[in-house]
Order: sequence, then C-alpha cells, then structure tokens
Amino acid sequence: MNETLEKLGLRYRVQWILDAPEEHDRIAEVMRNPVPPDSEWWRRNWIFVNSVSPTLKIDIIPFCNYYTKHYNSWGLLQYLYFFNIKHNHPKYADIDQLCDINYWDLMRNVYQEVMEALRTEMSLSEIETFTVDVKARLEKIAQAADTFKEPKPAAKKWWWPLAVAWSRYSFPVLRFFPYRILLSVEWIKLHVFQPWKLRTPLLYKGPPLPPGTEAYTIWQ
Repeated sequence: MNETLEKLGLRYRVQWILDAPEEHDRIAEVMRNPVPPDSEWWRRNWIFVNSVSPTLKIDIIPFCNYYTKHYNSWGLLQYLYFFNIKHNHPKYADIDQLCDINYWDLMRNVYQEVMEALRTEMSLSEIETFTVDVKARLEKIAQAADTFKEPKPAAKKWWWPLAVAWSRYSFPVLRFFPYRILLSVEWIKLHVFQPWKLRTPLLYKGPPLPPGTEAYTIWQ
C-alpha cells in the first residue's frame, strides 16, 4: 500500500504496529542507551516513544513523529520520553483545579513546539539551546506534579447499616414505622383530597324482572 501511495505522489504512509507491554519494555531499553538507534528503528517505533503504556487509559500527547530528526536530538528525546512516562499520568487528571498553571495545556503546547522544531535540521548548538529552554518550561509541570496530592476517597460509613439493623431489632415498633407513615399519608389524601371515594357506592340493579322469573349470575 505504501508503494502505491508513493507512486501516486501522496505523502501519506500506512504503518502496522502491535501495542503490547513487551513492546514498551523493549522501547524503554533502547531509550536508556546514549547511542541513538538507526533511522529504520525510528520509523518503526516512534509511536511507542510517544506512548506511555498500553495499560494506562490516557490519551497520547505526541512530542515526536515519523519525520523527527532523532539522531542529533537524541538527548532531548530521551529526556521527554521519561518525563512523559512520569507526568502524563491519569492520577494528574484533575491537577488543573489544584495548581496555579494549566498543567495539560502547557504540556501540549511544549510538546507541539518540540515536534515542529525537531522536523527541521538544527545544529548542535541550536539543539542545546532549545533543550535548555524546553526543560525550563517543563520544570513548572514537574514542580506542580511533585506537590500534587491525590484526593483521598471519602470514607464509607460502614456503621450506618449496623445502626439501623440494631435499632430495628431493639425497638420492634420501628420496623413498622415507615409503613405507618405511608398509611397516614394515604388517610390524609383520601379524607382531604378524595372524599367522594368514601360515599356509599350507587349500584345499578338492572331492569325489574317479569313476574315468575329468576336471575342467575354465572362466573366463568
């Protein structure tokens, strides 16, 4: 398919990947290596460099892509890879409400600038300057994450069902208390709002029978 797209002059390419825990372990091993991999490895695995983990239900915020010039910027990519694993985490989903920065917006903006910058040819000095600037901006995210404390779930009131059971056992009258309330409500509704239901019902006995005949009711 990619050969067909290339012959048609289209810049789109199709890539098949297997997102499994073993793949992420393999990628982490390569990302720890100070020597950058070859271009073939990068074209096959750049998507895993962006991904955090297949077990974490969180959106990918990419900082590199197929066209990233990874060889000269390998040090920056290593930093972003491990930074992303630590700080792009579901436990920080609501951190914006508890810190003085827009945590996720800042991360997306910095990552987008990195992805666009690393598509171009940059000298080593330019890479070093750019790396220092990126780390300084991401330091705000790291500080917010370090001071963030996950809210503790509300403690369950385990004693409440026991208290209700004990009260009903100790005071039998309480067992019928809800039922008595229901009867009182129905009594008020019937005598105040629906008094016509209390009158003697009018029964239609039918037309009089001729003399000498009898009437029968048959239940089927």
